[in-house]
Amino acid sequence: DDATLFSPADGDRAVVAALLSKAAAAGVAVRTGCRVTELVRAGAGWRVSGPCGEQTPDRVVVATGGFMGNLEEARRRLGLASDVVLIRSAPSSADGSGLALAESVGVVVPQRLPGIVYGHAVPLPHAPLEAGMLMKLPPGSVVVDSDGTPRPGIIGVRGEGGARLLDLPGGLAWLVGAERAWGGAAVHRLGGRPVPLGAVVDAHGVRGADLPSFALAAHLPLDALERLVAKPGDPPSAERPVASVGPYVAV
Repeated sequence: DDATLFSPADGDRAVVAALLSKAAAAGVAVRTGCRVTELVRAGAGWRVSGPCGEQTPDRVVVATGGFMGNLEEARRRLGLASDVVLIRSAPSSADGSGLALAESVGVVVPQRLPGIVYGHAVPLPHAPLEAGMLMKLPPGSVVVDSDGTPRPGIIGVRGEGGARLLDLPGGLAWLVGAERAWGGAAVHRLGGRPVPLGAVVDAHGVRGADLPSFALAAHLPLDALERLVAKPGDPPSAERPVASVGPYVAV
């Protein structure tokens, strides 16, 4: 809970460049694009095999991309019922095969890993099984459950939000805000340019010109929403984060 998260100035490429520099200085040979299909014991070491050939290292570190690129594997490993909807939040190469290799040599992998399931993804407009990732709340917005109760811990860069989301009534949460305040907010995708949040609202969300019509469209209690919207003439605050001027939108 006390972890500090850093975002390098040049993103993930800066991290890769730094690691490659350190590896080269240490005399480490780096080979990329070499999928591993077999991992077995070989005397005191290991034999690692794949399309790029065979290596016999003394030690092996299995650092995979997880399994959220393979929705059926995710469902199996997380023990989720068939009616729980999942969307892909990782590249298809993160298919769980690395964990399977580790298990094949006796590594015990927990069968339920709720900490890595994120609750900050929404389906993309034209790819309903692919995630658009909301890395932070857009300005003037709040996450509420189906009762209109604020749930600030759902969206975040840590993965516990997915388990919290499943525990909500109906496994459902709404990101609610005033459309003007969202401005140029966008969701990030696995590949390509970010998608405007407004396009996601068009595909999967609701709009209302005023608060009563919005509450009706979203099936949210009007009185709960009124407590979250700033009073006319007042700026949004921590207690009332949503601007007082509609239209109102939600995804």
